[in-house]
Amino acid sequence: MLLVPIEDEDSNIIGYISLDLPESGLRPTLDELSLLRFLSWVIFEVLKKTPLSRYWITEKEKYLKNISYSSFIRACENIIRTSEKVVLAFIDIDEFDKINLEKGPEFADSISSQLETYFFEKFKNAIFYKISGETFIVLFQDVSKSSVLVYLNGLIKWIKEKNPGISLSIGISYDFNKQKGIFDLIFEAKKALEVAKKSGGGRIQAL
Repeated sequence: MLLVPIEDEDSNIIGYISLDLPESGLRPTLDELSLLRFLSWVIFEVLKKTPLSRYWITEKEKYLKNISYSSFIRACENIIRTSEKVVLAFIDIDEFDKINLEKGPEFADSISSQLETYFFEKFKNAIFYKISGETFIVLFQDVSKSSVLVYLNGLIKWIKEKNPGISLSIGISYDFNKQKGIFDLIFEAKKALEVAKKSGGGRIQAL
């Protein structure tokens, strides 16, 4: 058996390709080893654009930056298809443009990064995507609506304590009967978010 390591950009080993012994019984040539290294790189490039990357990429921002929106949507569709219940949250940092102007883009970006870190550390049963500096989509799987509300209220409390004056508006949608697709859930959550914003922000709204 021959093990070919799969390495990230920093030469950290994140997995292996296992190859059976060739029928000839001979050791691989240098050209064959070069080809295997290229194959390893191709596999890494594919994997880092999938939700699987959340389990091995060490830099917390990489997952959200590397995954494409279409890949995120496909991952959500798979989760919805295989889960008994799902809850989708549309999370928005209130007055983000004002924060940018008054406190500077570095501070605004730090708030966004804090949320990404929080999602990674606290939302173990969820997949998420960063739409922009201030807006995220989070899909929770096999979790009740009441549990998600507890998670999100904890998030709102945490960000306020860490950054006084900063608040979040959140719209949620849910499906417990596999009757809704991902775009239905996104549409409903965005509508709920609009209601939360018009009500003054800093709250969670479900329609």
